[in-house]
Amino acid sequence: MTAYFVASISSHDQSWLATYGAMVPAIVRRHGGELVCRSEEFKCYEGGNDSPDYVVILTFPSMQAIDAFMNGAGERWEVCGPGSRPGSPTDKLILSVGASRPR
Repeated sequence: MTAYFVASISSHDQSWLATYGAMVPAIVRRHGGELVCRSEEFKCYEGGNDSPDYVVILTFPSMQAIDAFMNGAGERWEVCGPGSRPGSPTDKLILSVGASRPR
């Protein structure tokens, strides 16, 4: 079942982004994922949080594929260095299309 990975990202330290941006597409593809969009232009209609600098949406073939992508986070961070995570606080939302909970 198709699953989506939605990340709202605030980049306070952008020194590592070029390296990260160059290597992540291959890692996403390795887990069956594709970029749907990356945008700096969006509106937040609700919520008290600060607006992020940009939003990224990826699609994967399943929630398990997203789990594999996220559990392999070390391969993404190794090249970027120690400043990458603290320099870019991120909210991540994962959803599965067609999934519903019994009521």
